[in-house]
Amino acid sequence: MQDKNCQKLDKQDFSQIIGSSRIGFWKVEEQEGCPSKLYTDSTMANLIGVSQELSPEDCHSFFLHHIHPKDISTVKNYIAEIYHGESEMIYRYNHPQKGETVIMCSGKLLNTSGNVYTFGGYIKELTNVLRLEQGKRVENQLLRKNRSLMHTQVQSENYHKNLMDIVRCGIVSYTLPGWEILYMNAEAIRIFGLKNCKNAQPKMRKILQEVVYLNNSIKQKLIELRTKDGSVDYECIASSTDGKKSNLLAHTEVLTTPQGKRSVYTTFLDISENIALKSEKSILTALCQDYAFVCLYDLETGSLTSVKQSEDQSGLFPVIGEKQEENSYSKHLTACFEKWIVKDSSPDFLEKLSSSSLMEYLSSHEQFSYRYRVKPNSTGMEHLEVKVVHLKELEGFKVVMGFHFIDEILTEEERQRKLLEETARQARQANESKTNFLRRMSHDMRTPLNGIIGLLKIDGAHFDNLPLIKKNHERMETSANHLLSLINDVLQMSKLEEGHYLLSKEVIKVNTLVKEIANIIIGRATDAGIQWHFKKEKDNPPVKYIYGSPLHLRQIFLNIYGNCIKYNRPGGRIDTVLRSWNTDPGFCNFQWIITDTGIGMSREFLSHIFEPFAQERNDARSIYQGTGLGMSIVKGLLNQMGGTINITSREGFGSTFEITIPFEIAPSPQEEPVQSSETENSIQGLNLLLVEDNTLNAEIARILLNDEGAKTTIVSNGLQALKTFEKNPPGTFDGILMDIMLPVMDGLETTRRIRSSGRPDAKTIPILAMTANAFDDDVKKCLEAGMNAHLSKPIDIKKIKAALSSLCRKD
Repeated sequence: MQDKNCQKLDKQDFSQIIGSSRIGFWKVEEQEGCPSKLYTDSTMANLIGVSQELSPEDCHSFFLHHIHPKDISTVKNYIAEIYHGESEMIYRYNHPQKGETVIMCSGKLLNTSGNVYTFGGYIKELTNVLRLEQGKRVENQLLRKNRSLMHTQVQSENYHKNLMDIVRCGIVSYTLPGWEILYMNAEAIRIFGLKNCKNAQPKMRKILQEVVYLNNSIKQKLIELRTKDGSVDYECIASSTDGKKSNLLAHTEVLTTPQGKRSVYTTFLDISENIALKSEKSILTALCQDYAFVCLYDLETGSLTSVKQSEDQSGLFPVIGEKQEENSYSKHLTACFEKWIVKDSSPDFLEKLSSSSLMEYLSSHEQFSYRYRVKPNSTGMEHLEVKVVHLKELEGFKVVMGFHFIDEILTEEERQRKLLEETARQARQANESKTNFLRRMSHDMRTPLNGIIGLLKIDGAHFDNLPLIKKNHERMETSANHLLSLINDVLQMSKLEEGHYLLSKEVIKVNTLVKEIANIIIGRATDAGIQWHFKKEKDNPPVKYIYGSPLHLRQIFLNIYGNCIKYNRPGGRIDTVLRSWNTDPGFCNFQWIITDTGIGMSREFLSHIFEPFAQERNDARSIYQGTGLGMSIVKGLLNQMGGTINITSREGFGSTFEITIPFEIAPSPQEEPVQSSETENSIQGLNLLLVEDNTLNAEIARILLNDEGAKTTIVSNGLQALKTFEKNPPGTFDGILMDIMLPVMDGLETTRRIRSSGRPDAKTIPILAMTANAFDDDVKKCLEAGMNAHLSKPIDIKKIKAALSSLCRKD
């Protein structure tokens, strides 16, 4: 209750109080689409430094322009709140004469009429307010307001932080230089495999340095941001602390912090999943490349989703033009069967592809395939295959169905079938040929062996009949040589088929080679009653010396001439014409045309003459002693020499062989080698170390060597040979005859160990291979191991004497 003695303030009192309090009153009108208007009293105009002559619109603009920049956001918040009722604030104001002042402003919404809002209130300058109790209350009020504002700011910051943490975009900010992290949201922490922002500080520099940029120029642009303002958009691959890689789409720019530091602000989006989806789509497109129609069917509901669809739908379903109805799978199937399919080719089409049948089958199988025939389409294709796969991970019973034309596949399958049949036929034929060959070889090898064994038994029963024994030994030698020839042919053919055959490269005198071959053939032809004629197209070949393998050249011509003699008739004839011409610089072609008057060959057999084991007549092995390998060996050797052979023949009239071989021209040697006579090949008095594990072979070699005047020491393995050589004084042995296949240590390793033993004679003592390993690559291995010569078994004492005489002869 008001005190009765209290006197009410009159208008003069109000006027004096208001005039002394420096409180200014204002009114603002807001209308959408029009400038705001500010109306003030004189005190208000003085407090904000505005001229009374300004219009309300300019007055409002003047007021807003002079608010302290750092408090503009506060004023805007105040304006936003005043629309909802009453509001109060304190802010700094830049007075045009007095400079910075502090203003307290209070106001509220006074009226709303249509789209016009009217606000009113007052302001008071607090710059020079005395700090009395009333001032303290104002200060406390200001403190409370500031605390409220701080609380609002914290809430706002938390709101924005939570907002940044839930976005799928990574955000990170750090200073330059120093790499001090200013901010990192949850997505960035996840991508980099970190626990929190604090955990990121010691690891961030390493993480950023390991980023891989898809464009090489991006890294330089980012480095330039350290000193220049700007921004960069790019793609990169970042690795987390646990090694997981992420594809990122990033934007980086440089900002300045309120403290004046340069900071990098990067936002990035993890697009790894998009890239994976793009990759999967590419894979799906590639897998569907050969399919004309691919769709997704729900067999329970009949609904259809097309994945790929070509223009030509011949034989596919759903039939183009048909209405896509719910539960229409069976209708699509029936329409396709009636419109496109050749009924006789696929009578069970509807049954096999029915939804019930497919669901039953695919419940226990991964996929279902069905081929059928349709009316030919515009390109003439008429064979289709549908593949159905159950998508077990999806709800319902959904399947992917792919349709593609398989005419080319069927053509290829038929070609492959015929090819397999032909391969199988050839394999059977080859096996049959080999079986027949082995049967013939068994017969041919047993024949001389039977003769040798039989003659040995005869000799055992007639020791006192020296003429008979001598004659039998000659027969046994002939049989043994024939047996050796059979074995050599088989082994040589095996090497040629495997491609492991190596030819030597030696200087050959052409006339000498021709004479050597002629001397052998003339004798054989004369013995068989065959005339042999040789003619050169020119008086002399264009070159005298060539590079080649004389052993194998002799073998080629002896095989061919041998056949010409073997399959000729008594009183027959063999004619040879030699041609030669220069081709490329450094090379020369030689051509031999050899014609016989023998029994000839059929045209059918000529197409198989170079096949191993081929013989036209079943009696060839018994009458002509043939193995069926001679021409195969000739062909194989000529192929390695780069040569060719052409054969023409007529049964009952004879055959013609045309052999052409290119040779590299060799320079003339300085001097001709001097041929040693038989009397010079003496091994009398040589002390030899014989390394042989076969007792019988060792005994034969010892007797043959001793008969020639040499002394032999026999050991049975490589290790014994090494120890025997090392324990005897240097010079004890004049030479070593070394087998290759030995127990404990083979001949090659033994030779290497001897050569590296360090003895005075280790490098100089002759070591000769005496082995059944008789191919050119065996010779090469022996020479590479440190041997001086290679002698093949069976033992030929003449060759052994010649080699030992040249390498080990004592003066």
